[in-house]
Amino acid sequence: TCVGMFMPAAGTLRSKYVPDSLQGAILNIFRLPLNAVVVLGTHATDVMEPPHVFVLVSACFMAAAMIQATMISGDAKKKVD
Repeated sequence: TCVGMFMPAAGTLRSKYVPDSLQGAILNIFRLPLNAVVVLGTHATDVMEPPHVFVLVSACFMAAAMIQATMISGDAKKKVD
């Protein structure tokens, strides 16, 4: 279920934080670091044992989820104030 929630959460955050007129440019800029992370993760499978790579990737997903939760809860606090 966690993986199935990524696209709706990403779409919601994108609509809140990225202006429609700049969405294409901003999303293209973020492709470079994303591709770097993919290359590093792929290279990690050659250097590290698979269970360690799984833990590393899981930690990255957990960090991303925490950052998204912080952004969402920050918006909720602004609406209350």
